[in-house]
Amino acid sequence: MAVRILEHPWAATSLGPIETWPQSLKTVVDVVLANGFAMAALWGRDLIQIYNDAYRELAAENHPGALGRPCREVWPQYWAATSPVIEKVWAGETVSHEGVAGTFRDVKLWPLPVQQPLEVWLGGTAAAALERCGRLSDGWLPSLCTPEEAAAGRAVIEDAAARAGRSISGEHFGMSLGYAREPIDPATARTMAARRPRALELTPVGLPAVRELIERFVAVGFSKFVLRPVKPPASWRDELEALAAAVGDLQN
Repeated sequence: MAVRILEHPWAATSLGPIETWPQSLKTVVDVVLANGFAMAALWGRDLIQIYNDAYRELAAENHPGALGRPCREVWPQYWAATSPVIEKVWAGETVSHEGVAGTFRDVKLWPLPVQQPLEVWLGGTAAAALERCGRLSDGWLPSLCTPEEAAAGRAVIEDAAARAGRSISGEHFGMSLGYAREPIDPATARTMAARRPRALELTPVGLPAVRELIERFVAVGFSKFVLRPVKPPASWRDELEALAAAVGDLQN
């Protein structure tokens, strides 16, 4: 797994390139890899999974696709039960839980996130994921779908929220967009296709294509965008400046 982790396209995830990881994350990964027992680290707001060799048996058919993906995408059958527990932990409560996903006693998170109250944004485009988002989340940030599919998904979410007696702000619908500045090389293309079959067709190539796609999402009511290069740029400063020049005027 150490080799897989080193070669994984982390720039396409919310963790960013491995070279930019904080020392705390690198230390956790070292601990996970050195452990002989099945162990996984769930890192960041998206609970991105990083696991060791022994954990592969637990991941079963989800391996190797589980590496670098949010927990909610890999284990959707458990997410409806665990996400309220996670939200309580993030809110600073001392939590005990017993269920199909595990049992623990008196768990408390410290230090707490700065944002209060903490907003929970979910992703996913499967029917069950859309229903969960409507019932539980404060916002929706999917990836790898068309503007038309996103608009249809939003309607399902808003309907589910209404049935649950709640609502989600119209400003809390966004997209996580992977993009490439240059044509995608064969090795990266194979990795992307192995993880998500539609990844290549839904990844814009070139900043004009990025802008055009954002404008299409804006036209169907989406207003929050996370832009992720599929490969780490030579200079993040230059990359951010290029993005600002290409799409910055779309901000409102």
